[in-house]
Amino acid sequence: MFLPFEEDDWALMPWAARRALDLAGRRMSLDAWRNLGERDRRRLAALGVEDRVDVEAVRAFDGVVEAPVFSPPAQAPVQITINAAEWSALSSVARHALHAYAIRGTLDRLETAQRALTSSGESQSTT
Repeated sequence: MFLPFEEDDWALMPWAARRALDLAGRRMSLDAWRNLGERDRRRLAALGVEDRVDVEAVRAFDGVVEAPVFSPPAQAPVQITINAAEWSALSSVARHALHAYAIRGTLDRLETAQRALTSSGESQSTT
């Protein structure tokens, strides 16, 4: 459930859980995340790995608050150059993380994530 650039540490929210929350229009503070038991953390992350996130299941977790729905478009962010085949081969969680880094302008994290997720990441450029 962790992407290659993430630490395998349930104390921090993995991108799979962030994706589940984003698609359900919810947010969760780090404190609320840490107040969940490990079993619930794993369940929330598992929901985010699914192609179609069960938004009602996500909304049922303790500690979630309403937020705008973030659903990235199907194409790669303009900040990176990636071929369509490589983009479509990425998991939905990986595409979600790259989009989030791109719209937030965290290009250092975007570059690191892209390198870890793609075979051509070393040669990809960011703007």
